[in-house]
Formats: sequence, C-alpha cells, structure tokens
Amino acid sequence: MPGVHNLLKWEKTGEHQVAVFARYPQLGKCKTRLARDIGPEKALHVYQSLLTYTLGLLQGGDFRHSVWVTPDAHAKNQGSWAPGNGQRFPQGGGDLGQRLENCCRFFLIDQKVKSLLIIGTDCVELEADHLERALARLEEVDVVLGPANDGGYYLIGLRKMVPELFRNISWSTAQVLQQTISVLKTKNLSYFCLPELVDIDTFTDLTRFRDAPIFRDLNLG
Repeated sequence: MPGVHNLLKWEKTGEHQVAVFARYPQLGKCKTRLARDIGPEKALHVYQSLLTYTLGLLQGGDFRHSVWVTPDAHAKNQGSWAPGNGQRFPQGGGDLGQRLENCCRFFLIDQKVKSLLIIGTDCVELEADHLERALARLEEVDVVLGPANDGGYYLIGLRKMVPELFRNISWSTAQVLQQTISVLKTKNLSYFCLPELVDIDTFTDLTRFRDAPIFRDLNLG
C-alpha cells in the first residue's frame, strides 16, 4: 500500500489498538439506505450521532485508537467531525476487504501491535465492555468476531495477520460472517464470538432504537 500512510506520521502508543473504520460525514454520502426513508439530512444526523457515540466509548476507557477514514483525502481534515484524540489514517483504495487488510498489515506487521480490534460506526448497542472482552479473549484465541444482525460483523479482532479473512468475501451481504468463519475453520484458527448486536442501516433498524439518547432530537415519530 505505497504512499497511503505518508499522509500522517504514526505515533506509537502501545501493545493494543482499536481502529475505527469511518466515512467522512457528507450529505448524501452516508447511510444511503436509511436516507431513502428519512431523507439525507436526517440520515447524516444519524451517522454523525453514531460516529460521535462510538468515539466516545474509546475516550471513556483505556483504549488506544485510530480513525481510518474514507474518502482518503479527509484523513488530513483535523476538524471536529471525529471527536477525540484518535490519530487519523486514510483507508486506501480497493474494496472493504482490501482496506481492512491494509489496516491489519500496518498494525500487526509493520508496527508489531500485539492485538488489533477493527470496528465500524453503525452500532448503538456497542459498549466498552464488548471491546474489553474482545481484547481479553485475544489472549486465548486467534480471532474475535462481533456478529451483526445483518449477517456481517461489527467487530473483528486479531493478533496475527490472516489475509484470507479479507479476500473472496461477499461484502455487504448476509454471508459475510459465515464466510469469515469458514475461512477460520479451513485454516484451523481458533475464534470467539461476542453477542450479536444490531447494525443500524435501515429505517427498521433505527426504529428499534428511536428512544436512544443519541437519537432523541430526530423526531422519528
């Protein structure tokens, strides 16, 4: 991944790392499925609320973290769109699998981080305890997964590089989790699954959490 990380100098901060995969908040570019039902303005508000919530979890605990941004150019934008002190990196090109692999290679191989968690910004049910449990279980197993209700995962944790986990996966489908587990079984790698949580991608997902504090000013009815 030549040149991608030249945008920012890495500040080494310890043995563990939580990488947050995030999209720069732009009207019409975030939560596009949700926007079909509630409009792009409210969808952007939902996304920004989830992003702020997720990064707030990391500020409240002893989590060393970074924010991996798409589109890449916005990794240099140090504005308040991503609260907290997490260093920002561009995700790089390619599909989601290539970008996840980029992140893993950077931390686990280049920086020799002991364990890495990668999370998204779609889950209002995510709590610091899930992250703490994932890091603890990585002392015992090769990979930790946080299953999402849509067949994907809200978290993946690793302590060594496994490129096959990010290749030939049907991203953005209900097969992601099962395909990932199939790779783990094929490679005889041990794994642990956290509780299943809901990713908020659709209006049906959102209505389940309409009373959550971060959404109270949305007037969802």
